[in-house]
Amino acid sequence: MELFFILALCVSAYSLPFEPRSFNKGSLTASLGNDPSGTPATSQGWTSSPNGRGTLDIIWSCFLTVFLCGWTTICANVPPLGATRIGNFRRKLLVFFEALAGPEFIFHTALGQYISARQSVKEFTDAGFEGWTTKHGFFADMGGFVLHPPDFVPFPVTVRQLHYLVKHGHLDFSDVLLTDSEIEDKNKFDTLTRLITVLQLFWFVIDVLARASLGMAITTLELSTIGFIFCTLFTYFCWRHKPQDVSCPIIIRPKIPLADILVQAGPVAARPYSYTPLEFARRKAHWFEHMWRYCFEHQFWRYCFDLFHFPRFIGWHPVERPITKIWDDQFYDITPGANALLLFVQFGFASIHCVAWHFHFPSDGERLMWRICSIYVVCAMACTWALMYWTFRAWPWIVRRLDGRQATNPSLLSRLYWRWRSSMPRRWLKWAFKAICNNSTYGDPDEKVPLFTGVIFLPLAALYVCARMYIILEDIINLRDLPTSAYESVDWSSFLPHF
Repeated sequence: MELFFILALCVSAYSLPFEPRSFNKGSLTASLGNDPSGTPATSQGWTSSPNGRGTLDIIWSCFLTVFLCGWTTICANVPPLGATRIGNFRRKLLVFFEALAGPEFIFHTALGQYISARQSVKEFTDAGFEGWTTKHGFFADMGGFVLHPPDFVPFPVTVRQLHYLVKHGHLDFSDVLLTDSEIEDKNKFDTLTRLITVLQLFWFVIDVLARASLGMAITTLELSTIGFIFCTLFTYFCWRHKPQDVSCPIIIRPKIPLADILVQAGPVAARPYSYTPLEFARRKAHWFEHMWRYCFEHQFWRYCFDLFHFPRFIGWHPVERPITKIWDDQFYDITPGANALLLFVQFGFASIHCVAWHFHFPSDGERLMWRICSIYVVCAMACTWALMYWTFRAWPWIVRRLDGRQATNPSLLSRLYWRWRSSMPRRWLKWAFKAICNNSTYGDPDEKVPLFTGVIFLPLAALYVCARMYIILEDIINLRDLPTSAYESVDWSSFLPHF
């Protein structure tokens, strides 16, 4: 079905009866073209494509590539029980829009799921359960198993929770060890569609590299498309074992009631839960997870969206507990090596836009705004990583050292720190901002965000969204005035050897 839709889109793109009128400005622009040598470039507006590539060719080529990057890559989690086909499509469409807005964050999600699935193989093997694979881990972490105890409503379980239930004898390993054919029966993965997508991505990259080597102009829309391709290839690698478009989970039933499972777990399961009763066995969240929830899961935003009934359309995270679906935008904790890869991809995607530093723009103001937004995206990413490292790693280490000094040999710094902690202004601030620094349902201490971090991160995130929106908008409006060489087609014979 997806392949038919993609082919129909390609056919319709080149069979439109609309033929825009071509015109030339006929004058040299004051700004530079894509040639960094300083030679002025002749520019022109909307161009038809009878003898070469036109504006529509650029638009359709980029839009089709971005659509393939987003739609065919998405491996959405399993929908809740009783979900309709329209609801499933709406949820996948939401993930698709998230992929368009921030492909680097979709890669972060895919990387965390991949690391979790790999770790689950080691955990099951170390516990003496053979046969568990990465594909099983993906299927479990995407909500493929729904636990239905006799004394509680059904709710999805993650692979870590599934491992806990099997290890403690609450479930038989044979009940969750699916065969490859059983998983593939639920998998809607289309190999031919993925192959067409990969070929289109590589062809687009080769065409842009060829244009750059021949000194032809490249549009900012094509440059942004390269950024999407960059993130998509890494996401493809992480999700290559994850089942796609699974529409119905598998219901599993424990041997004993849920109340007995919680009692046997001990005090760790006694505190109120924010997602499911078995969340005490969940994986540790990444730094980005805390900041993501801090920004987008606050009750203020829920109230604003609910005024326009947006949650019914966009599938906002429901407030009822236990949750009925494992959300698609969760960031699991990852290893230091994976953090280095994540850092490389995020900075790589942000830095690609800086390549257009000397590109042709219709006005000097647009070029200046592009440079400012491109630099800010990179700087905001660097500040976010530095802020999170300070909040979740450096500052807790300093506090532990100060606590140790206070108990043994208190220094001046430790005495000042403890005096501040016991002061009245600090208690007032803690009380006033308690609701802001923790957005979880029951004040989960694991989801607490320090006030200092939140105050700095909120404007950083808001300006980051504005910068990304301007870059996307400029990709479109920049097409009204491009260098003439942007409409020249690549002469592939020039790359062939001549005898």
